[in-house]
Amino acid sequence: MVARQDKVIPPDVERFMANRAHSHTIEVKASHAVAVSHPDDVTGLILSAAHTVG
Repeated sequence: MVARQDKVIPPDVERFMANRAHSHTIEVKASHAVAVSHPDDVTGLILSAAHTVG
């Protein structure tokens, strides 16, 4: 998940790390506290990832 308003980890760095890990990402207009401000998006991404592994 790329938090486009993150001031702790720059979004370009988040994208770079996700790309390096060959990860699927989604982007949200959120700060570093994305799990607090967008819990449904975070949950959906985690569930999606869990379903692709199992």
